[in-house]
Amino acid sequence: MRGIERTVAHGAAHEVILEYTDCDAVGALVMGTESKSSLERLLVGSVSQRVVPSASVPVLTVRTLES
Repeated sequence: MRGIERTVAHGAAHEVILEYTDCDAVGALVMGTESKSSLERLLVGSVSQRVVPSASVPVLTVRTLES
């Protein structure tokens, strides 16, 4: 059983994350998400919105608290 790992990579975040999960023995992803307005989400999107539908492993997203 492997522990938690951190990796630094360069490129489009969602592409790098999906490539890493496919190439390494990753069991699950945990991703932080920012609280964005509906308009921001629609215009910009987010990394987690691009990763979750395409991930080959379970993804747990954790939302930031609004202040």
